[in-house]
Amino acid sequence: MVASRTGSLNQCDAAAPVEALRALVSRLAPDLAALRAMVASTAGPAALLDAGGLVIEANEALRELLGLAAGCDWFTAVRSSRRAAEAREAYRAALAAGERVAPHWQRFDPLGYLRIAWSYVVCPGRPGATAVVLGTATRESPWDADSILNAAGDAIFVADSDGRFVVVNDRAAALVEMPREALIGRPFVSVLKSAELAARPLDAATLSRDGVVVRERTVVTPAGEEIPVEVCVSTLGAGYLQAIVRDLRPRALQLSDRIRSERLLRTVIEHLPDVVVVHREGKVVYANPAAERAWSGDETPDLVGRAVLDLVHPEDHAAVVVRVRQMMTLGVPSPVRHERLMRRNGNVMMAEVVAIPIDFDGARCVMAVARDVTEPMALRARLAQADRMASVGLLAAGVAHEVNNPLTYTLLNLERLAGAVPDALHAGWAIEAAEGVRRVQKIVLDLRSFARAEEGDRVPLDLSRVLDAALQLSASEYRFRAKIVRDGLTARDEAVVIANEGRLLQVFVNLLVNASHALDDRGPEHNQIAVTLERRDAWVMVSVRDTGHGIRPENMTRLFEPFFTTKPLGKGSGLGLWVCHNIVTSLGGSIQVQSEPGQGSTFTVSLPAADAGTRAATPPPTFSMPPPRPNPEVTRRLLVVDDEPMILSTLKPLLEFQGFAVDTAATGLKARDLIAEGREYAAILCDLMMPEMSGIDLFRWLAANAPETARRMIFLTGGAFTEEAARFLAETQNPTVMKPFELHELVAAIDDRVEAER
Repeated sequence: MVASRTGSLNQCDAAAPVEALRALVSRLAPDLAALRAMVASTAGPAALLDAGGLVIEANEALRELLGLAAGCDWFTAVRSSRRAAEAREAYRAALAAGERVAPHWQRFDPLGYLRIAWSYVVCPGRPGATAVVLGTATRESPWDADSILNAAGDAIFVADSDGRFVVVNDRAAALVEMPREALIGRPFVSVLKSAELAARPLDAATLSRDGVVVRERTVVTPAGEEIPVEVCVSTLGAGYLQAIVRDLRPRALQLSDRIRSERLLRTVIEHLPDVVVVHREGKVVYANPAAERAWSGDETPDLVGRAVLDLVHPEDHAAVVVRVRQMMTLGVPSPVRHERLMRRNGNVMMAEVVAIPIDFDGARCVMAVARDVTEPMALRARLAQADRMASVGLLAAGVAHEVNNPLTYTLLNLERLAGAVPDALHAGWAIEAAEGVRRVQKIVLDLRSFARAEEGDRVPLDLSRVLDAALQLSASEYRFRAKIVRDGLTARDEAVVIANEGRLLQVFVNLLVNASHALDDRGPEHNQIAVTLERRDAWVMVSVRDTGHGIRPENMTRLFEPFFTTKPLGKGSGLGLWVCHNIVTSLGGSIQVQSEPGQGSTFTVSLPAADAGTRAATPPPTFSMPPPRPNPEVTRRLLVVDDEPMILSTLKPLLEFQGFAVDTAATGLKARDLIAEGREYAAILCDLMMPEMSGIDLFRWLAANAPETARRMIFLTGGAFTEEAARFLAETQNPTVMKPFELHELVAAIDDRVEAER
C-alpha cells in the first residue's frame, strides 16, 4: 500500500497497489527528485534502487524494519549470502526484459518470523534510477502465549481480581486432575486445602509489601487426594494474580529415598566392627557402638559432646589438628595412617585411621573410621623380633664356629702349659687364662641361647644359671650405673623349672635392662639392682628390684599392654613387658609389680617348680689339669680330621702323650683316602663343618662303605649353624664334643667309644 505524502501523489488502490505504483512511476520517471519524494512519502517500506541493486533512497519505514540506508547493497541486506546472488541475477534479467519482479520470502529475526513481499517497478528511461521497490511486511511470532505456558515445567494459574482462574496451563490441569476448560472461572480457593488457607491466608497486603510470596500449601483434587506443593504468588497488575505451583511429590520421594538411604547407611555403620566417629569444630557429634565399646568397654553413650582430642594420644594432638584443618580447607580425605588412640581408662589402642570431610546434619564435619590393629601390630612386631633374633642366632652360630676353633687350641695349649710348668705360680697363671677362655665360650653360648628363644623344647633348667647368663648378657647396661646384689637360694636343685632357656633369658634380660633404665646417672655408689631367687612351696620366684624413679599409680595397670611405654619417643617400643608377660604366663607362671614413685620398683616372676628329683643339665666342668694316664697295653691309633691346622698341631702331641698313635687329615677327602688305604682306627675325631667334604659327608661315605668304622666317629664342632648340621647331630647316635674342650673331655669320649665297640 502506498500512502501519498505530497500533493503530487494520490492514494493507491488497496486492491492493486503495484499497478497504482506502476502508473505513478511511469508518470514521475523523468524526475529523479520526484521519485525520491515519492519513496520518502510512502507509508510502507520502500526504496529506490539503481541497476546494480544499490539503494538510492530508503524511506523511514524501511530503515526501521531492516536498518537499511542509502548506498548499501539491497540484495545482500535482504537475502542470505547464498540467495543474494540468485536474487540479483533475477532482478537484472527482469530489468532487461522490462518485466515487473515480485519475489516473496520469509526472514527470521529475534522478534519472530518476518513475512515480507517485495515488488520491483521498473522506471522507464532512467538508467541511473532503475526500479522502485515496494514491500509489505507482517510479523508472525512462533511463540504464542499458549505455547509459552505449556512449555513451563511447573503448573501456572492466573486469577482475576475476584480470585477466579482466567488462565491455566496443561500442567495446572494435570496437577488438580481437571480439564483446563473446567478450571476457567473457578475460584482459586476451590483447589487449596481450606484449613491451611484459614491458618495462613494469601492477603493482598502481604503481596503488595513483599511482591512475591513463596509458601508450601496443599492442593486437593476432586477425588480428595492431597498433594503437597510449593506456591510462588505474584501480582500482574489490574488486580490479577499469578501463581506458579510446583508439585513437591517428586522432591518428597527423593527426600524419602535419601532418608531411607541414610537410615540404611546408619544401620550399616551402627553394626560395623570398626570405630566410626563424626566430629565438628573439635566436638564429637556422632559415635557408633563400636566406638563406644573401644572407648569405655561397653555401648553406654559417652562420646557425643566430648572433645575429639580426648580420643587421641596427647603426643599426637598437634599433628591431628593440622590434618583436620587441611581436610576442612581442601575438602580432600586424609590417607590411611597408624595412630595411637586413647581409651577412657587411659589405655592405648593402635589403629588404622582414615578420615574424610562430609556433610552431616546439615553441617560440614569430619568422619573418622578407625580399625583396632593393636594385636596384629603386636604380632607383626613379635614376628619381626623373632626374625631379628633368628638373624642374631645365625650370626652367633657362625661366630661360635669361628671363635671356638682358636679357643680350642688355646685352651688345649694352656692345659699343656699348665702341666709342663713345674712352678705352681706360673701354672696358676695358665689355669686362670684357661678360665678366661671358658668365660668367652659361655658368653657365646648364652648369646646363642638368647637369640634362639623361639626354638627348642622345654627342659629342666636351673634358674640360678639362667640368671647368671642374663646378668652376663645385660652387664653393659648396668655395669657403670648400678651395683648388683645377688641373694637367695644356693642349693641349685631347689630352683629347677621346666622351660625354654632362651625365652627365660629374654624375660630376665628385659627386666634387668628396664631396671637399669629406671636409674639416674649417679653411678653404682648410689644405685642398686637386687636379684633374688627363692623357693616358696611349689613356686620358684625371681625378684628384680631397682632403686630408680618408680612407676606412677595411673600407669600400673597398663604396664603389660602392647605398645605402652613411659620411655621417651624412640627409646622403647612398648612391647618388652608385654612379651615378658606372655612368656611367663605360657609357662604357667605370673609376673607381679610393686612400685612407688621415687622409691623404685620390684618385678617378681613366679614359675612352677619342677617335680622333686628333677635335675637340670650338668654345667660344663671348670678347667682342671689332665689326670695322669697309665701306659696302655695296646697302642690305639686315632685319626684326627679338622680343617684348622692349629687344632691338628695341638691335638697330635697331646694325644700321643696320652699313649695314642695319631694320624691327621686337614680335609675330609684326605681322611677318606687314608681309610680307603686299609688303615684301622680305634676312633676317628672329625670336625663337623669343613669345606669340600664335611664330617657329615665323610660319615655317610663310611656308613655306605665301612659301617663299623662309621660307628667309631666322634664329631668335634664349634656349633652346628646350618639346619642340616643341627638335624644331623640331633639324629646321629655318635658322640659329639663341643669346642672348646679340655683334653680329659676328649680322652673320656675316646675311651667311651672304644669301650662301646668291644
